[in-house]
Amino acid sequence: MAENLDELRRRIDVVDSKILEAIQNRFELTKQIGLYKLKSKDSVLQENRWAEVITKLESEAISRKIPVEMVKNIWNEIHIASQNQQANIKNNDQ
Repeated sequence: MAENLDELRRRIDVVDSKILEAIQNRFELTKQIGLYKLKSKDSVLQENRWAEVITKLESEAISRKIPVEMVKNIWNEIHIASQNQQANIKNNDQ
């Protein structure tokens, strides 16, 4: 084995930080989408868009050999938090 356990864990910590940064960036974008939806009076949940996202992620998970159910569970949690963020934007405007 080329690397020791501590080095592998350090590398995982770096990846975890990158994942959190990506989630933070995503939430900045969903905030902007929430503001757009507020102005356009669109509903928070866009079912067709969500179906597109899940279908694309399932396909990508399969091609990357990542468990599909795990990816769906993670994105469902992200989606719920994004919806809550957008709902708060709408509710705070009223």
